[in-house]
Amino acid sequence: MSDISRKEPPSNLLQPDWTTYFHAKPYIETSFDHQKIICFSNQHESAYILQKVQLQIGKTYLFSARFAKEGKAEGAPFVITIQYYDMNKKLLEFGLYAHILKTDMEEADSGWYEYRGITKKVPEATLYALVIINKISSIDVAPVLVANCQLIDITI
Repeated sequence: MSDISRKEPPSNLLQPDWTTYFHAKPYIETSFDHQKIICFSNQHESAYILQKVQLQIGKTYLFSARFAKEGKAEGAPFVITIQYYDMNKKLLEFGLYAHILKTDMEEADSGWYEYRGITKKVPEATLYALVIINKISSIDVAPVLVANCQLIDITI
């Protein structure tokens, strides 16, 4: 019998607590089987969450998150970005730029839309990255839930 070594699952670089702005807040609901959930209200203004993370130069990462809406109205559109910065807080480039359409989301009780995106390689001068999930200003939308955000190191 051969000795099969088990590889540990990759660790998530994102922390469960996000910095929230405007109409985004932690969601206290126990009926959903997800990690920490952030609720973006149905207010028409833009709202966003962000985290500053340390990444390794030359590495590529997989970002994933789940989206769902509460109620029958459409969900709001979202933009997800991962931005690489140098030691002078200068934006070097976008590692990821993605759109989630308002029609992508189902009601939370029915199912969740799972987004996955692969970043560009982290450039040489990068000191840190900002991960931003931004709800775009919209009228007549349902509150949107975002859960299970992960950023893991991958090899391509």
